[in-house]
Amino acid sequence: MNLILSVLSIDVNYTRLSIHPTFVTLEPFCGHSANDPQTLNFLNIKLESPAMNPKSEISKTILSGATIHLPAKTLKTGSVVITNGCIAEIHEGALPNPKNGAIFIDLTGKILSAGFIDLHIHGMMGIDVMNIGPEGYGRLSAEAAKRGVTALAPTTVACPAEQLRKIMESIHAAREAGVPGAKLLGLHLESNFINVDFKGAQPGDQVFSWEDPRAAAIRKLLEQYARDTCIVTLAPEMPGGIELIRWLVKHGIAASMGHSGAKYDQAMAGIEAGATRATHLFNAMPPLHHRNPGLPGAVLSSPKVFAEMVCDGIHVHPAVIATTIAAKGCDRFMPISDGLEAAGMTSGDFLLGGQHVTVVNNVAKLDNGTIAGSITTMDRIVRLLVNQTGCDIHDALRMASATPAKGIGRQDIGRIVPGAAADLVVLTPDLEVETTLVDGKVVFSVE
Repeated sequence: MNLILSVLSIDVNYTRLSIHPTFVTLEPFCGHSANDPQTLNFLNIKLESPAMNPKSEISKTILSGATIHLPAKTLKTGSVVITNGCIAEIHEGALPNPKNGAIFIDLTGKILSAGFIDLHIHGMMGIDVMNIGPEGYGRLSAEAAKRGVTALAPTTVACPAEQLRKIMESIHAAREAGVPGAKLLGLHLESNFINVDFKGAQPGDQVFSWEDPRAAAIRKLLEQYARDTCIVTLAPEMPGGIELIRWLVKHGIAASMGHSGAKYDQAMAGIEAGATRATHLFNAMPPLHHRNPGLPGAVLSSPKVFAEMVCDGIHVHPAVIATTIAAKGCDRFMPISDGLEAAGMTSGDFLLGGQHVTVVNNVAKLDNGTIAGSITTMDRIVRLLVNQTGCDIHDALRMASATPAKGIGRQDIGRIVPGAAADLVVLTPDLEVETTLVDGKVVFSVE
């Protein structure tokens, strides 16, 4: 679908406006059809821009003097102009305060990046996705924003259809009403359709194949809430696994391979069927072997696949994180938190899908000793990538923002480019979060 939009151009003294028609191509993503009016609303794209309607109020924010990490380069000193929630201009150097009513924020000495995107998060700070209503998503959104996250995919565990229905109803209501912090991209179902032998912390009694009669109720929910479902994790080797991948692709939902014992050929068949992601690579799957590469080998060798990885330094050793980045490249490596309701906390007793989890020494485990998700957050992950894997700051920030956005087909978020949503995070030189903006509005600040 092609739209002709007006792009607002503002000269350096912010007193002259001009309009330039621009073509924008929308691709289907996360269950949203490109020609669906709800897609335009979801992307915050209006067919009539403020510049085309002189009666519309134009809001401007100027972020001046930061070190800005753009997709392909870093501006040592630069400025960003935000108009009506979108990035309008990017300048080299610091801009002066025009004192004309625009919001002016001096970011001298700070780092400005696209906001972090977490595509695998079960909860944090006492919030469990499996047990919250619409108001709970608001709290999750606000807590995530404190860690520099501007968009997230709340993640479930395998559960009965009736429980999943309530979860889907809740996130649908929360997305319709709006949330105060990070955007809700849609659910990531760490689904029933995995391999029980590699269930990890998933409840084994809720694991079954796409061909199982119980799958019919889940399928109906996925059809009904396709626009509120972003990703489904599955095991391609299970009965009906390849059919499920094709079904998800048809319905605009990303298929992610994980909790799987797939052999290399089975994993490659899943990729050919349309799977584009791997869920927490190296965890809940057989290890990479030089004569039996399995799912890890398929993921590492295929340029079609994005690799999720839990980057807490516990699930995967930092040296293996660095090796995977070298193999996949920054454009195909997605750090995730896999955060539980204990994320952001240090110790205690918690739940994951009704299962008891104990956190001791920053490690979350089920009663049987299985590692059960993490307690890390995306800001900590960025610091770990820089401090423990040898990754430079630019690449770490890019992998935490642009790559996950690309992995779900979103071009409107995750990048500092003209026309993108002004979903941004301001960091100290030590990569501590100071301010988070969503659609150009400050949703968190330490001050």
